[in-house]
This record gives sequence, structure tokens and C-alpha cells, in this order.
Amino acid sequence: MLESLEADRAFVAQKDAEILDLEAQIYALEQSISTLLAAKEPAQARLDAYKYPILTLPNEIISEIFLHFLPAYPDPPPLTGILSPLLLGYICRPWRRIAQATPPLWRVIDLTRTEMRGSQMKLGIPLIDHWLRSSGGCPISIHATDYEDSAPIISALIPYLSRGEHLKLTAKNASQLSVIEAPMPLLRTLHLSLSESVSVPHILPNFPLLRKVVLEDHAVRSISLPWPQLTSLTLQDAGFDSCLTVLQQTRNLVHCTLRGWIQSAPHTEAVLPSLETLVIERGSDGMMEVLSSFKTPALRCLELPEVFIRPVWSLDARRIKMLNDFIAGCGTKFEELRVTQASFAASEYLAAFPSVPVLTVDRL
Repeated sequence: MLESLEADRAFVAQKDAEILDLEAQIYALEQSISTLLAAKEPAQARLDAYKYPILTLPNEIISEIFLHFLPAYPDPPPLTGILSPLLLGYICRPWRRIAQATPPLWRVIDLTRTEMRGSQMKLGIPLIDHWLRSSGGCPISIHATDYEDSAPIISALIPYLSRGEHLKLTAKNASQLSVIEAPMPLLRTLHLSLSESVSVPHILPNFPLLRKVVLEDHAVRSISLPWPQLTSLTLQDAGFDSCLTVLQQTRNLVHCTLRGWIQSAPHTEAVLPSLETLVIERGSDGMMEVLSSFKTPALRCLELPEVFIRPVWSLDARRIKMLNDFIAGCGTKFEELRVTQASFAASEYLAAFPSVPVLTVDRL
């Protein structure tokens, strides 16, 4: 019994000695830590007093820098990704607050570059709503194209169309087209593509500021706009009869682009007294006959591809005469003929059109 007690006393004494040794080490470490903290303190104080230059700028300046991060209005940034304004909110909390408090940062929304389909489309609708609500009361530019089913996108845009200044839209059918029958008092440019034709043209009269229009596919035949107020018009992939019906009403047109196939020969004239620039990008073989139906006394510049002047392997004398006659009918204001997709040398065109003041040949 005495031997057992003696052994326990020895064990306890040993552990007390170990504890005292550890406490001495801890005390020494605490002293070292205190010394290090004291040495660190002046440097930390200097760091705490330092302000990063970007964080010293007023919020208004940072907001202006953010706006220069974007493409020039009304061109769109991507909805998501490294060049999206959403990225600015990921840098730090102060920048997120500044971005959200800068309505012009959100005044352009591009829905053409996203891959929202099916369930992803539903997830994207709250983002669209948040984006456009953040634009405050700014006029907005909307690009919504290239969707197989654009109905959810169009529905999400409806509450904001009254602020639309620039609208590029692909609609699938007449029910989706009816969205833009609502008044858009700020609308200046409209780019519309319609996948299906409608039996009765939709009348869209509520655009007092509308000046520039691009119509693709069935849209040319399916809508009626305030044509007399337009100054710029592009018609794509439409028959001549449909184009002519529109052009006969656009007497204030200054710039016109025709892009697509002509399905019939002209029977009546299109008088465009204010037209200064006419661009024909592609069309049927009978385009020179179509051109003769235009009366453009103020025309300054005509652009067309070489294929309309040479049907096979040489410049066509008959077509050259028709084009010279057309240019002569434009009067003294005519300044430039541009031939695109050309294979012949400029010298051949200079010989064919000696009366043209400026002849530009863009070779293949």
C-alpha cells in the first residue's frame, strides 16, 4: 500500500514539473508575441491610414468610369460574362452599390447573345426584370432576337417598352407582334424580323419620333408604320411589290438599303424626292430594271454589287446604258457610284461611267 502511494506521489510531482515547464514556455511565447505585435503596430497603422487611389474617387467619377466600360449607346454589352456590367458588381461591395445606383449602366439589354432555352429561359426572366428596373427612368435600347420561342422574352419586356428608344426584335407570329402596338413615344429606331406572315397588316402608328427602320422577312408585308416621317429605311428579303408599296409612302427618306431578292418586274414608279443614298446589296437579275423605276432627284450616292452590271464575264453594254441613264436622271447633285464585290479593274468602270464625279470600286 505504501509503495503504491509513493509511486502516485512521484507521478504527480513529475506531471507538475512538466506543467510548470510548459507554462514557462507559454509565457516566453506570449512575450515573443507581444514583442512582434508591438513591432508590427507602426507598419499596420501606416497601412490602415493608406487609401487606394480608386477608392478615394467620388462615386460620381467611378460611375462615369463604369459608363465608359460599356460600348457606346445604343450598342449593347453582353448580358453576362466578362464584358457585362454585372461584372462590376463582383469586384467589391462599394462598387456593387455604385453600379446599382447608376441607371445609364443598365439602359441597353442584349438578349441575342445568351443561350437561354427551356428552364434556363425561366431563370433568365428575373435577371431581365432586375436589369431593366435598374435603368430607372432612362430611355432604353432593347435587342431581343434569335429565339425559337421569343414569347417569354417579349412578355418580360412589355412593362418597359414605353421607355424604348431603340428596339431590335424577332417576333414569331402575329400574337407576338401585337406587343409593339402599344405606344412607344420615345422610339427612334426599329429593327423588326417576323418569322410568319400575317393576313392583315398591323398598324403601328404610336411612334412620333421614329426615323430609322429595318424590316426583315415577313415584316415588310405585315406591318404599317408612319412611313412619311422615316428618314432611313432598310428592306430585306421582300418582293418588289411589297417594297414598292412602302417606298411610295416614304417621301422624306434620306437613306435607303435594299437587301434581298426581287420577285417581279416594276409596273409603277417610286418617287423619293429627298433620297440621298441608295444601297442595293443583293437582289435578282432584274435589278437594273427595278432601279429604273426609282425617281431620285436628290440622290448623291448609289452603291450596288458588280453582278448587276455584268451578268456573265463582261460588263453588259445595255446595263451600263441603263445605269448611266439613271445617274443622269438624278441631276447635278449626284456625286459617287460605288461598285462592290468587283472583279474588274477601276479603269474599266471609269471608262464605262465617265460622267460620275467619284467612282469607288471595292474589289473581291
